[in-house]
Amino acid sequence: LALLGTAIFDFGPFGTLTTQGLTSVQSKTHGSENITHITGAIPIPGENSIIGGTGIFEGVTGSARLSGAVNMQNIDNNEITFDCLFVIDID
Repeated sequence: LALLGTAIFDFGPFGTLTTQGLTSVQSKTHGSENITHITGAIPIPGENSIIGGTGIFEGVTGSARLSGAVNMQNIDNNEITFDCLFVIDID
């Protein structure tokens, strides 16, 4: 399963940075009962994952890598919780 993920990072007075890319999602095989799925996104070399920015991030390009865990136990109530780490490499 894959999804198009968009993340907005707010760095207060420095501005915002918005990333977007395909994210793989799969059921977990072991671990915490509060986690149902594992997520990950690894950009294609040279591909720009930054789709917007304000302040000092206006006009920047770069890549974003994601690794995380998701809890979809309450998806019937339109609730999904994420615990993700991002690595953003600005060109």
